[in-house]
Amino acid sequence: MQMNPEESAQIERFQTLAALDRSELAKLYSPDVETWLKTFINVHLPGHGSPSSLTPDTFADLLHNFRDNKRAWSQTLGDLITRLADNLSEDERQEAMRKLEDFIRECPWPFLRESAMKRRD
Repeated sequence: MQMNPEESAQIERFQTLAALDRSELAKLYSPDVETWLKTFINVHLPGHGSPSSLTPDTFADLLHNFRDNKRAWSQTLGDLITRLADNLSEDERQEAMRKLEDFIRECPWPFLRESAMKRRD
């Protein structure tokens, strides 16, 4: 499952917005950006549900929470991939693969799970 161009554009916009500070994000808030965020959540964080309504401040907080969550999962995946690249004993490799499988099951970000699955195969 590869991201289509629209999904890739959503991720790029998310990263651009998430890099802004809280006050800048609050100033950008509008009904259109709220709709975009709800669509983003439905596509890239399925099962997490979209908020019913947002204020400029809750929009900024929510976007930063998602940014921090994505960053943590990305760091975990990077650590797992680095570990698998190390010269491991068979037992260590099996343990690292088990952790990668756990990541694939638990990570809420589909594009990160997809990346992990590619590393597994």
